[in-house]
Amino acid sequence: MPHVVDLAGRRWRPVPALLVGVATSQAIFAATHIPQRLHHGVAGAELALHLVGLWCFGVALTAVWLRTRNLWIAVGVHALSNSPTFLFAPAALGG
Repeated sequence: MPHVVDLAGRRWRPVPALLVGVATSQAIFAATHIPQRLHHGVAGAELALHLVGLWCFGVALTAVWLRTRNLWIAVGVHALSNSPTFLFAPAALGG
């Protein structure tokens, strides 16, 4: 029988507990972006859509960490998503 954890009188198997933990932590991750989105004028249904996207992105970063066990890879992906750059910038036209 798999290891069972007793949380608040309920018995949880590790996988459901992991899923609840990931879902909760990524909801917090998405919520931390609300002030920045509001500052940029995003509100209502558009804000909700942004939060769902952020939640999904957080889940994807969690999957990257679970797969690689390397936090720096997930941090790097997050950093690149904040400020995408070209590896090879195109030459300036004219001049």
